[in-house]
Amino acid sequence: VARAQLLPLVRLTGSIGTGPVTAGNLFDLVTGGLVGSISQLLFDGGRTAAQVDSAEAAAEAALAQWEGAILSALEEVESAGVARRTADERVTINEEALDAANNSAILARSQYEAGLIDFRTLLTAESALLSARNQLVTAEADRASAFVQLTQALGGGWSDDAYDFPLSGSAQSPSDRTDP
Repeated sequence: VARAQLLPLVRLTGSIGTGPVTAGNLFDLVTGGLVGSISQLLFDGGRTAAQVDSAEAAAEAALAQWEGAILSALEEVESAGVARRTADERVTINEEALDAANNSAILARSQYEAGLIDFRTLLTAESALLSARNQLVTAEADRASAFVQLTQALGGGWSDDAYDFPLSGSAQSPSDRTDP
C-alpha cells in the first residue's frame, strides 16, 4: 500500500443525464460526460519513501519474530526429547544397580547368618540396597517429569503409544518391571 502511493493515480469520473423531450431536441435525450485525470506525487519530502521503508522493516521484523518462535519451539522439543532419552537411560542404569545391590544384600545376609561377616558389613550392603532403590525412584520421577516436558513441548494431546518415537522404545514401562 505504501509503495502504491509512488505510482501514478488514474481517476475516471462520468455523468449521464436526460433532458425534457421536445420536438427540437429529440436526439438529445441522453447527455453524458466522461472526465479522466492522472496525478503523480512529485514531492513530499521523502514521507512516502519512508513509509515504504517502514512497512518493509515491519514485515521483516514480523518474519524474524515468527522464525524466532519456530526455532524456540524446536529447541524446546529437542531439549525435552534429550531429557526424556537421558532419563530413560538413567532408569535403566539404576535398575541394573538395584539388581546388583539386591544380590549383594542377599549374599551379605547369607554370609552374616553363616557367621562369615560382621553386622557392619551387612548394614553396609543393606544401606547400598536402600540407596539404589532411592536412586531408581528419583530416576523414574525425572523420567516422568521429562515426559511431561516433552508432552508440553509437542503441544500435548497425544499418548506415548500413539506415535513411534525412537526415544520411547528404550524405556521399560513400570508395569513391565519386576522389583526384587
